Amino acid sequence: MALPAADSPEPAKRTEPGKPAAQAANDEIYKDMAMFVMVMRILNRDYVDADKVSFHQLVLGALTGMLASLDKHSSYLPRHDYNGLVENTDGRYVGIGVGYSWNGRSLRIEKVAPDSPAYRAGLQPGDEVIAVNGRKLPDIKQQELANLLRGEVGSRVKLLYLRNGNSTPVEVEAVRDEVVSAPVPDEGCRMVADGIGYIRIKVFSDPLDKFLSQSLDKLRAQKLNGLILDLRDNPGGKLDVAVQVCSRFIPTGRKVVRTVGRRTSDNVTYLAADGDKELNLPLVVLVNHNSASAAEIMAGCLKDHRRALLVGENTYGKASVQRMQALPNDYGGIRFTVAYYHTPNDIRIHERGIDPDVRVEIPAAVRPAFQVQLMRMPGVIRPLTSNALIDVQLQRAVELLKSSQLFLENKHQ
Repeated sequence: MALPAADSPEPAKRTEPGKPAAQAANDEIYKDMAMFVMVMRILNRDYVDADKVSFHQLVLGALTGMLASLDKHSSYLPRHDYNGLVENTDGRYVGIGVGYSWNGRSLRIEKVAPDSPAYRAGLQPGDEVIAVNGRKLPDIKQQELANLLRGEVGSRVKLLYLRNGNSTPVEVEAVRDEVVSAPVPDEGCRMVADGIGYIRIKVFSDPLDKFLSQSLDKLRAQKLNGLILDLRDNPGGKLDVAVQVCSRFIPTGRKVVRTVGRRTSDNVTYLAADGDKELNLPLVVLVNHNSASAAEIMAGCLKDHRRALLVGENTYGKASVQRMQALPNDYGGIRFTVAYYHTPNDIRIHERGIDPDVRVEIPAAVRPAFQVQLMRMPGVIRPLTSNALIDVQLQRAVELLKSSQLFLENKHQ
């Protein structure tokens, strides 16, 4: 099809009466595409900064705007970002293996993965990174920083950091490698009181079921009578992993979640599968405003089946199904919403969240500090460090499980 010149577009012909609907729709597409190309040509020819309006850049900008106009969870992803998102859901990524907190001026290393590039480079928790590859952190946006720390296997990244309050910075070079992100951190599995175990789930990635089994075995060896699952600040992950974990705590065949979409293929009911079961273990689930997606699926499932008590805050309310579609020719990919998640009681989670059974709020003024503390010391109610905060949500969960234990003991007596 010949496209009109940018400065003299040919008016699109009106659809003739009686023309088939498919042909009328095609006419509309051709008309809109002609307008799109006309605007591209005008910008390419006349826009003041010529280096911003190559046809390739304009197409990328159009893709970005097109997806962003739909909802806040649909987006166009350049190749590096698209590949990184796919890696995250697998529980593996290529980087240096650190967890960090960010204050806009520097990043503080909170965790160093064992045998990771950061560990081999000598980095330690508490180190304050002030520059990456020669660029000072105040000049780097947070998302750009994440991209700088990641890269190809074998590539190198230079970090300038301060340690123990020293004013003289130290520079190290780390060689990027594949890092397995543990969905249950080493310190995220412990006994928090007599007979009461605690497991922190950071993300619903592929290795989670294996990590959960190992954690439960560790706790059972210490006479486990009740369990707290911590989903606070959990951004979600893979749907099939959420179904797998829920299946452990409810009978086979029970509804876990339902997706409701526009196409018949996007309307699916997911049921609990066979496998290892924990059907009688008293259970409390901790949630907060940052518990999202797969974390909300699990919280909603266990709440609707009255399998667990939810303690904490209303969850985030991000419970929509995004489809990932790779684009050809190194264009990256797109992520777009195709359905919404509904709990077993057919309650739509998206933009509403899941209400806790027992509401325990963390004041907004201390929430950032509490998030850092939770990352450093999960499962600790009263840290012994200065200026530490009491984990009142975990404290309440322990109280509830102790009460249930007393109730059961009295009932048996």
